[in-house]
Amino acid sequence: MICFLEKEISKIKENYQIYGLDYNCDGTSLALCGNNIFVPFLYYQRLYFNKIKIKVYDSETLKQMSNLSSPPIKEKNSHHIYGLKFDQSNPFLLFSGGWDEIIYLWDIRKSNGEANYLTGPLISTETLDVMEEKLLTGSWRNINQLEVWDLRKFRKIQDLAWNSYNDSMVQVSKFNKNDSKLILSSGTNQAGIQVFKDEGVWQKIDDFGGGDDLEYFSADFANLNENEIGIGNNKGEMSLMTLFR
Repeated sequence: MICFLEKEISKIKENYQIYGLDYNCDGTSLALCGNNIFVPFLYYQRLYFNKIKIKVYDSETLKQMSNLSSPPIKEKNSHHIYGLKFDQSNPFLLFSGGWDEIIYLWDIRKSNGEANYLTGPLISTETLDVMEEKLLTGSWRNINQLEVWDLRKFRKIQDLAWNSYNDSMVQVSKFNKNDSKLILSSGTNQAGIQVFKDEGVWQKIDDFGGGDDLEYFSADFANLNENEIGIGNNKGEMSLMTLFR
């Protein structure tokens, strides 16, 4: 469903749970991800079932353009997919992540879609972001939660020193929309809000908001003001804050 000022413009109906979606950089394509959709097909006279996890639509006509699915021999994103992110400079490149600890890069122009992959991150919330040839991942675990990757080499740049309080997990990890050297993260179990900056190596520059029974499920940088953030917690409180660097 796509809405503007509470008026429904158009609607896509799927027979599965939708866990994530993203528009590409020029607004022409919309990708959806979720749990398993099984589609039967014949391969060398044997019946297989593809697990279709990602569907890509033309954003104007809402006509389905492609299914990004597993070939019969090689499984990919074999669990639910929770993270989708288009490359900000290439409208055809799409990243996905889920419970199988694999991040896939897809080219939506190709028949099978797969272009590359890296292993390690376990994505279960809004913790996948891309900016200026860097990939940011936040994993649902209590070690090595935040990682930054070099997309030119598909190698890890650094594990960020994300404080884990009482086995807290990452809920959100995002690049600043105007400055790829800033990262915002939030988490469960008193983790609060944590901000990192690339100063040759990534270092934490701010850490606030942690407290008893507080969990921050949503956080984001403002579109225009790189020093402004919005955060929301489990007590129904939303705050706008200014970072001082």
